[in-house]
Amino acid sequence: MRSILILLATCLVASAAPGDSAGAVLITPTGAHLSVNLIRAECPYTGHTSCTAVDGRTIWLEPRLGSLYRPILVHEEAHALSGQGLVSAAVRARFMQLGGYTGDWYADRGPSLAGDPTSLEELFAEAYSYCGTTPRADYRYDEPFGEYGWDPPRKQRVQTCDAFYRRLR
Repeated sequence: MRSILILLATCLVASAAPGDSAGAVLITPTGAHLSVNLIRAECPYTGHTSCTAVDGRTIWLEPRLGSLYRPILVHEEAHALSGQGLVSAAVRARFMQLGGYTGDWYADRGPSLAGDPTSLEELFAEAYSYCGTTPRADYRYDEPFGEYGWDPPRKQRVQTCDAFYRRLR
């Protein structure tokens, strides 16, 4: 079911012309209804292929993402959920506990695989995307998932995905 919902959101974004924007209600992998403005353009702040406004109300997606639309859209959904206040302190605390993370949610933790700053929020978005787009929580990629390199052991992946689907509903 979650794959069908993500596919519907992906089709909505893919059908718009480059530069177009559309108000949309995305049904996230966790079943949340997320109101956003989707704009098919690169991020105006960074020039990256995607980004989400701090308030979580606007998502920019580069028109030429191809097969990467789905995981990148779900990654940006995590930022939108956070920006709209739909990620509770309990969910953040559980994510940090499972990963053994400490420190500020937004603090730079060093460069990503692409050289961009990495924060717990970015790792959270990568984990959320992984859990929302992989066939099973115990699936393992040949390399770290996504740009930010979220690559925990199997047990942590399973526990993290379980925490997302139980706590974000």
